[in-house]
Amino acid sequence: MSILDARNDGEGRAVMGPWGLFAVSVVAYSVLPLAFGLARSPSRYLLTYAYVATILTIGGLIGGVHVIPLADGLTLNPGSIAYAALVASTMIATISANDIRVVRDVIRIVVVVDIIKVAVFWVTRRALVEGLPNPSGVPVDLFEVSLRVVAFGGVLIVGELFVLMVLLERAKRLDPERLLPVACVVGFVAVLCLDGVLFPLVIIPTSPELGSVIAGGVAAKLLLALAFAVPITLFLLLARDRVRAYGRTRLPLGQFLFAPRAELEAAFDEQARVLTETTEREARHVVASQVLADVPSGAQPEDLLERVLVAVRPVPGVRGEVGLRVIDGAVTIGSWGLSDRIEDGAVTAIYARRAQGQAVWIDELHEVGAVACVPVGEGPAYAVVELLVDRAAGDATLAELQTMRNELRVTIRPTVAELRRRWDERASMASVLESASLSVVFQPIVRLDDRSVVSWEGLSRFEPGVSVEGRFREAARLGVAVELDLLAARSILEAAADLPEAAPVAINLSPRTLGSPGLRDLLESAGRLVEVEITEHDPVRDYTTLLEQMAALDGFARLVVDDAGSGYASMQHILRLRPHAVKIDRALVSGIDGDRPRQVLVSGLLSLAEEIGATVIAEGVEREEEATVLRELGVPLAQGYLFGRPAPMASWLRPQAVDQPIT
Repeated sequence: MSILDARNDGEGRAVMGPWGLFAVSVVAYSVLPLAFGLARSPSRYLLTYAYVATILTIGGLIGGVHVIPLADGLTLNPGSIAYAALVASTMIATISANDIRVVRDVIRIVVVVDIIKVAVFWVTRRALVEGLPNPSGVPVDLFEVSLRVVAFGGVLIVGELFVLMVLLERAKRLDPERLLPVACVVGFVAVLCLDGVLFPLVIIPTSPELGSVIAGGVAAKLLLALAFAVPITLFLLLARDRVRAYGRTRLPLGQFLFAPRAELEAAFDEQARVLTETTEREARHVVASQVLADVPSGAQPEDLLERVLVAVRPVPGVRGEVGLRVIDGAVTIGSWGLSDRIEDGAVTAIYARRAQGQAVWIDELHEVGAVACVPVGEGPAYAVVELLVDRAAGDATLAELQTMRNELRVTIRPTVAELRRRWDERASMASVLESASLSVVFQPIVRLDDRSVVSWEGLSRFEPGVSVEGRFREAARLGVAVELDLLAARSILEAAADLPEAAPVAINLSPRTLGSPGLRDLLESAGRLVEVEITEHDPVRDYTTLLEQMAALDGFARLVVDDAGSGYASMQHILRLRPHAVKIDRALVSGIDGDRPRQVLVSGLLSLAEEIGATVIAEGVEREEEATVLRELGVPLAQGYLFGRPAPMASWLRPQAVDQPIT
């Protein structure tokens, strides 16, 4: 059977069933409030008030004339449906207008209409009691009950509307974005169910059937609430911008009933001014964020900062000097002096917290000025910008700014989310650095002629399942590669403290780390010669600077080129660096005993090393046949599983044939 539940009245005419009548009533009562709530015409307020007065009148006049029997113990009367429509209409109109005065005006309409209805009912009742003609046979008791329903029902409506507004204000303070829409629906359902309890208590407090009446009333009001929740939800979805604006506005519930109208209007004018400024500020923030997001990435930090500054300066409304500051690994770019109330220390504190990986939401930056935060080494596509200026971007109107904000939000939100994700990762890497949660192992480097150990290479290890290369790549991406390099070097040198001082220890460092101010002190404190290995794949942007940095470490460190082995680029790398030693990559060593071209390449490397005065070390030697051929070719030193797998220093602290260091 359909929801309309059509049936015959005995004379051949189709009659709508109770569920059909209920459904049609809900739809009829919902269409106009939904249309008024979505409209933008100022007349929507007048139309809403006229609608409220109409349904109040209808509910009072026919509310108790008949009932709709939906099921056993579940009935509805037109007055209850009109009441639910009144509450839903008031909530929709209040959110749409973002004005608590709508509620106060509705309450005034309720009071006025109820006074009129009480007067009409009282006069009619008196007339019937005094014996005036009653051709329709209307019972006097109907008006007796209606008087109580109208009088006490009006009081309940006022109280329940106030409770609903309190619930919505509470939701706005907790989480306006996510909690407010839910609170609108849940609060509406809760208030209607509350009315199902309070209304019988007020109207028939001494009735022996009060319990069953309350149970039936709550069930009926719950059904009504769920039915009207559909148009309410539809409004919340179609008017998301108005819901967001309502969520940002604090409505003065404490004074809305009794404050003079002039005082209330002044308070709302101030709120409207603040809301307008906030909307403009948010729109400018998103527009400026898009400007920065369009700046090409991939630049060096110095070039990046210059490009970002060029992008920020022409943004309309920026006042004061646009400059930059570096604070704990993050670069802040801002128009300082925008507000005399903000001290530099506040700006520093905000960005120091962000640099430490703590979440700093955009709302916390509202009084800082025109500011951008760019992690060093990352492109401006991950910049977060907050611009506080005194006028709109260009000649754009507020409506145009609102449109730009809504369009660009889709682009900027992933950008901000990505930045926060990267800062979370940076914080995770910082915890590795702070807790020193890496371990070190050592592998010996031996003479091929007598297998005596001449030096050791220290290697980093992380928790199981985490590759060393992957962790260092992640550190580079997050801008903490130098810190991780230094942590690994410090851990290796501390673990090597029990080795004979005559045995050098090799560590792997990136060219960028060689310029770190703390490196010299670290190597000097080691108390032994340290061999610094860089691979031929490490990008060296300035060979002159690198050689100057190594010269500054003379007496503490010697340069070794790691993974040497193929092509002109490899030879060029070695020729320009003139290292103390060259380590042949395992790709050339593996299978060299049966591969003549590999042997020729190794011979060429030996000749080049001899020409520049470097020692040659073969890496990745795993078989005796490889060791034999390498020795016959003239390679003096080797490293690999054949001579020992990487292991903690405790495993190596037994009598070793430690000869002189590499010469």
